[in-house]
Amino acid sequence: MHDLLKVLCPVLFGLTALGGPAVAANDAPRAPSFDCKKASTPDEKGICENYPVAWLDRQLARAWKEAKQRVGSQGLSGLRASQSSWLASRRDCGSESICLTDRYMAQIKRLTQAGSEGPTLSGAFAYSAGETSSGALNLVHHEDDTLAGTIESVTGASYHLCSIQFEGAEKIGNHYLWSDRSDVTDSAGRQCQVLIQPLPGGDVRVDSLHCRGFCGARGFFDALYRGN
Repeated sequence: MHDLLKVLCPVLFGLTALGGPAVAANDAPRAPSFDCKKASTPDEKGICENYPVAWLDRQLARAWKEAKQRVGSQGLSGLRASQSSWLASRRDCGSESICLTDRYMAQIKRLTQAGSEGPTLSGAFAYSAGETSSGALNLVHHEDDTLAGTIESVTGASYHLCSIQFEGAEKIGNHYLWSDRSDVTDSAGRQCQVLIQPLPGGDVRVDSLHCRGFCGARGFFDALYRGN
């Protein structure tokens, strides 16, 4: 049986009785948290021109808001100093997307770790299977204990691509489940579900059902992703 079905079969009956898990559509706006018409520096322009980085900017804006509410007025000056230092490091990236992604993930991890009673799941993860298959997973663990994330993978000698962004994955036991409600479906009209399983040692297992709408012909992103 598919790994995702093994977990979903015993829990989805109860969730259906309760009206189903909360979900978030996959058609989030492509803009960052700021007005791109006012972008003036190379890093700002680079963010506006790169959807995955713009997505991270929105996630950071949310984590920043959560952090401000958490520390209150007494801790705000220190938080602002940390953010100013981070903005300076972001400017050093210019428009280079890999550098911007690394800077965003590092700051998101710092902000979300401070609000977590245990280790945060925020971070960058990757898998590699030989020379032809690899993937990258970025997770953001928000204060309401939901996950947002992006997955990009390349599979097989023909380089079948997968790309997905999600928000609002809800905790079910020791897993997090995201169910798509957009108009993206597989050939049978079924919508994508992604199950994220944090593992001891900091790795993450990803399994999915009906997610061909986000992948090329034989692409997939189901794999064990190692923490970076």
